[in-house]
Amino acid sequence: MAAINLGRATAIIPQLKELVSLIQIKRPLYEFHATGYRERYDDDTDTTTVWVSEFEVVQDADRVGEIAYERKVGRKNSAGDKPDAFVVRSENIAKKRGSNRTSMITTNIDSALKEVIKVFASPTQDSICSSLVRSVANAFDNTEYSWRRVLQDIAGYSGADVYRWIIESHIKGTVQPMPASFVVHENKLHLYDTYLAGNELVATSNYKSGANRKGTVVKILSDDTIRVVPFSYDVRKSYENNGDVLMRYRNFEEMPIKMQERIAVLKIAEENEPISDVGVKFADDLMYIVE
Repeated sequence: MAAINLGRATAIIPQLKELVSLIQIKRPLYEFHATGYRERYDDDTDTTTVWVSEFEVVQDADRVGEIAYERKVGRKNSAGDKPDAFVVRSENIAKKRGSNRTSMITTNIDSALKEVIKVFASPTQDSICSSLVRSVANAFDNTEYSWRRVLQDIAGYSGADVYRWIIESHIKGTVQPMPASFVVHENKLHLYDTYLAGNELVATSNYKSGANRKGTVVKILSDDTIRVVPFSYDVRKSYENNGDVLMRYRNFEEMPIKMQERIAVLKIAEENEPISDVGVKFADDLMYIVE
C-alpha cells in the first residue's frame, strides 16, 4: 500500500481515513502527506489528540492534488446549517467564479472518490518547467530588493550633506573630505559581499528577460531526485518547441560534476544568500545556479 505520512498527528479523521482507503484500492501508487490538522481535547483523560484533516496526494514525488474533510463547508441543509464535507482540490478542476482555489466539495464519499480518480493526474512536462521557471523568476523579484537594501545597513548619511559634498567637490575641482554624517559601520561591512553577489546574479541571470534568461533551475523532490530545467525555458511556447530540456536525476552522483559542485555549495548556504559564480538557494528544495 502507498505511504501515509501523518506528520505531527496520531490519527486521521475517520471520514477522511475511509476516503484514503478507497483511493488506495484504485490508485495504490499514491502517497499521502498530512498538510492540515484538527485538535480534539478530552476532558476525561486530559489529553489532546491531533487528527489529520487534509492530505497532499503525491505520485512519484509530484503533487497530484489534495483531499480534506472540513468543518461546515457543505451545502446548506433545510435547517440552514452547513454540514462537514469532503474537499477535493486539483488544478484540473474548473475554477468557480469568486473562488481562488480549484476545488470540489461534497458530503458524499463516493462522489469525492470519483472526482479524485477523474482529476488527479501527474503534471505535464510543460507545466513542470513553466512552474519552476516562474518560481525562480518570482523569487528573484522578491529577493533583489533585500540584496540592494543591505547598503543602507552598511552606511549612513545626511541627505543635505550629500548635496553639499557633491556641489563643493564640483566647485573646487577636487573631491572634498567626507562630512561627519557619512558613516560606514565596520561590523556590517561584510554585507557588501551580499550586495555585490546579488548584483552579479541579477545581471548574470537576466531574470526579467524571458527567453534571454541564463542559468539553471534546480528542484529537489521529496524522494531526493532532482529536476533541472534551463532558466531560459520560454513559458509562452509548448514543451516540444522548447526542446527536450527537462532532466530528472535519480541521485546526486548522476549529475554533471560542475552542477554537483554548485549545488553542494548552495546546500550549506543560507536561504536567499547570493554566492558569486555559484547561484542562490531560494528554499531547501529550490535553487538557481549559474552556467
